[in-house]
Amino acid sequence: MNTRYTWKRGAAWVVALFLAASLLTLMACQKGQTMSPGEGQNENQGEQPANPPTAKVELVPISYSDADKQMIRNTAKIAGVNPVYVPFKAAPDDKLDQVQSAGKIMTVKYNHMAVMQSVEEIRPLASTESEKEVRLSTGTAKWVKAGGQTLLYLKQGKTFIAIQSAESVSPETIEAIAESLAPLE
Repeated sequence: MNTRYTWKRGAAWVVALFLAASLLTLMACQKGQTMSPGEGQNENQGEQPANPPTAKVELVPISYSDADKQMIRNTAKIAGVNPVYVPFKAAPDDKLDQVQSAGKIMTVKYNHMAVMQSVEEIRPLASTESEKEVRLSTGTAKWVKAGGQTLLYLKQGKTFIAIQSAESVSPETIEAIAESLAPLE
């Protein structure tokens, strides 16, 4: 029993370190995005109405090269995630940045968000500050604020998903992106 507790505690630390690294990478990507001379900035900052309808969210199709798809599939296989879901719509200047895994969680990072997936439920590491259930066209999701970070949690099939966004991306945009999640073919 003591060995099992030690293993669970070690696994919790691995997940905590992974999520912290994901957050730092996302923050670094966001800073790099605003400082890179060749990259565009989000033009719609500050233009978010209080309760905008989903139809007003501006998304563009996002495509994946064969190499991107293979990298995502290989990482999903390592993490045991099958099927793996990817968004097929994103903010206008968003694109795939990197893919990584830690234990049974894989993360697909974009310039303005990170999509974490696992066959096991993904839970916040810090105590929950607030929760808000939202209805998407694909089902129910829940915004959870914990440790100062707000993530959208949902489940597609057997896959648990958490989406973390950069500050420049509105919750309505993340919800619309979540509705575009589909299995990678």
